[in-house]
Amino acid sequence: MCFVDKYEELFLKISDEVPIVETSLTGYNLYGFYYNNIIYIEETLSLVDKYETLLEEYGHYRTSSGVILDLKERANRQQESLAFSHSLGTRVTIEDFLECYEKGMKYYWEVAEYLGLSSEFLYNLVQEVKRRHGLIIEYKNYVIKFITESALLVTQK
Repeated sequence: MCFVDKYEELFLKISDEVPIVETSLTGYNLYGFYYNNIIYIEETLSLVDKYETLLEEYGHYRTSSGVILDLKERANRQQESLAFSHSLGTRVTIEDFLECYEKGMKYYWEVAEYLGLSSEFLYNLVQEVKRRHGLIIEYKNYVIKFITESALLVTQK
């Protein structure tokens, strides 16, 4: 599936629940934000960046309350983390990692490209998976190891 399809698919799915507006956010110096029950996305972003931003802002819609722009505040950092964690559960699953493994991918950059994500976003997702589940996950008949910073290690039981 190409990036256009992934972004449009996510856009259509989420817009049934919450309005999404693509507009210029240059004055705000943000890729996107959730405010007053509307998700705003910077219109000039690449499709990958729009996709990732929409995932995260949808996480804010589902989990956040109030203005959390000041990340020096502990409560705001917690809400930011919760929103990012929600975006992980929304679109990237252990099954996705296994599908990549079965297609012969092992480096995170390959996985990111296949899933339509930037390497940085995938790296942050992997850090969240490690935080949630630990370095080693046993799933179905697989053992997935998130030990290195650049490669996915999968073995079958």
